[in-house]
Amino acid sequence: MGTLRPEEVPLGNALPPYKTTTLQTMLNDSRPPTLRSELRRGFNAYNLSVSAGTAAVVGLALYALTSSGAIPDHLGRAPWVAAAIGALATFLSIAVFHAAIHAYFGWRFQRGMQALARSELRKAEKFLKVYEWPGMDHYDPDGHARAALLKCRSG
Repeated sequence: MGTLRPEEVPLGNALPPYKTTTLQTMLNDSRPPTLRSELRRGFNAYNLSVSAGTAAVVGLALYALTSSGAIPDHLGRAPWVAAAIGALATFLSIAVFHAAIHAYFGWRFQRGMQALARSELRKAEKFLKVYEWPGMDHYDPDGHARAALLKCRSG
């Protein structure tokens, strides 16, 4: 890798000219969200580590509360058993729920884009209109669903 010439040094959040892309270039270089791709994203290493970290905190809290007697030990075992079961249940709940949400929105966007490809504009808009909800770009980081929704509405 070479060094940047002075005119190529980015200012603030600006990208050097060779790294700037248009929305169309991004859409051409990436894949639209699908049920399968979003399910994979829901179970990626980062999301699993967040689930694990949260579960560890819950497990430690359960251990502290059970061993101090603040909450009863209904299992009749050592406090660490209740903590381990609570942490595992927390991890599975968060990881599965998060992946399911990703899969659902991937499925919706995929169905909408398929309907648009068949020129079924009403059906496409029905599936894609959730993109207008706050935070939905999280499920479509490259803007495919947004572009499809705009195309639907423009006719």
